Amino acid sequence: MPRVPYTGLAEVAPGGVPLSRYRADVSEATFGGKVGEALSGLGGQLQRSGDELFARADAMQKLYNASEANEATAKYTQLAGQREIDFKLNQGKAAVDGYPQYSKDLDSLRTDVRKGITSPDAQRLFDNETRRLHSSLTLSGAGHAATQNRDYAVNSSIARSSSIADMALANPLDERTFQLGLENTRH
Repeated sequence: MPRVPYTGLAEVAPGGVPLSRYRADVSEATFGGKVGEALSGLGGQLQRSGDELFARADAMQKLYNASEANEATAKYTQLAGQREIDFKLNQGKAAVDGYPQYSKDLDSLRTDVRKGITSPDAQRLFDNETRRLHSSLTLSGAGHAATQNRDYAVNSSIARSSSIADMALANPLDERTFQLGLENTRH
């Protein structure tokens, strides 16, 4: 079914002449357009200021986290270094026997210092900074224990040979003791 457009307002005057619409020439400023434009500009400036404040606060927090991590790293370095010196004073079998405790002590020191850090970001920085140092100290301690183990074995063999020689020379007239000392020395 055909439809006739209807808007509810007269659009054509009698005789088919279109009605002219009266248009008031009123500026936007008359109704507060400039105020709205100014408020819009102010809102944009406030947003940029807020973004800048956030960026500054974020940078300050990152600086604080880095400082906290550096302080904790320095503390761990000092404590672990002292523990390394104490361990490396051990010689021979004492170094070999003391290595497991040395390794545990380094782990405990690192964990204890890390607990004092307040921020997860600072903890992550601390972990990154101390991981290499921790590994280096552990490997250095293992090397010291291995060297001392070798020295302990060599010195034990020398001491055994020396005691066998002393036993053989203590009774130079006893052929059986002398032969037994020679045989034990060969072994």
